[in-house]
Amino acid sequence: MVTRDGILDGFVSVGMPRTAAELTLLYQRGSELRMNRSLLLRFDGPDFEPAAGANALAPDATVCWCNGITVGAIADSIGGGQTTVACIETATRAGTGCGGCKGRILEVLERFAS
Repeated sequence: MVTRDGILDGFVSVGMPRTAAELTLLYQRGSELRMNRSLLLRFDGPDFEPAAGANALAPDATVCWCNGITVGAIADSIGGGQTTVACIETATRAGTGCGGCKGRILEVLERFAS
């Protein structure tokens, strides 16, 4: 990571999809990094556990960690007429990284498709 005044200015992440997704969002938003930057590495560690009791279908819940795509973004895409996992992939890039989220994309599709 390269930072300037606490803001992420550049980074390289290999083999760490959740960390890369978080870093990508921080970079795109120009957000300030946490004081303890080592916490970012835990996203891909064996002790990572999303918040207990969190709603997996909440609009801000992350579906695709590689590309930082949320339930809300997928629901919007479904509202725009995307009705298959392949269409969602094309419209949002969800599922086009490691592919591990394709089952979650299908869950969201089944929940929000009319």
